[in-house]
Amino acid sequence: SISDYYRKSYGEMLSGANIVRSGTLDTARLIRQHRRKQSTRTTEGVEDCAYFISSPYPDYFTPTNTDIYAEIVGNLNGIFVDAGLSGLVYRPHPGEPADFTARICEMANVIPDYSPDLTGLINAKLVCGTSSSMLYCAIIMGKPIVIWDTARLIVCPPYYEPLLSYPTILVDTDSDSNHEVLKEV
Repeated sequence: SISDYYRKSYGEMLSGANIVRSGTLDTARLIRQHRRKQSTRTTEGVEDCAYFISSPYPDYFTPTNTDIYAEIVGNLNGIFVDAGLSGLVYRPHPGEPADFTARICEMANVIPDYSPDLTGLINAKLVCGTSSSMLYCAIIMGKPIVIWDTARLIVCPPYYEPLLSYPTILVDTDSDSNHEVLKEV
């Protein structure tokens, strides 16, 4: 297995690591999936939801910052539920430690999406993230994109095209008032 390969090749460096399989960006596959009829694509619990694409910095993996990130994800979940969506589905970054992902999902009360395909993204009503390459997929599908920001963690806002010119909705997760955002969602 790939896990065995990394443990054999990198040994002690990976002690305590939990290696999980995750998908990569494959736009040809995305377009094929997107063209299939909706009835052939179902993922339990992710219809009419917001889809959070995680792109954490290594600094987020400390206990304090993990709690802050979980609070932000939970606040976003609340905003989207208040806007009439069924909730937030959390797509972990392939480099995210499994215990970090589990803690975020538990604390924020969101559903993780470990699927190797993009069904969850396809079924979502909108996509939320910062600077992930998976946001290109949302653009290809014409999904509304919510960009979140905070002063409590390092966040890299989109800095490349087409995200710079694609219409996005900004959510300041440090603000208690996101009523204007709710109107846009």
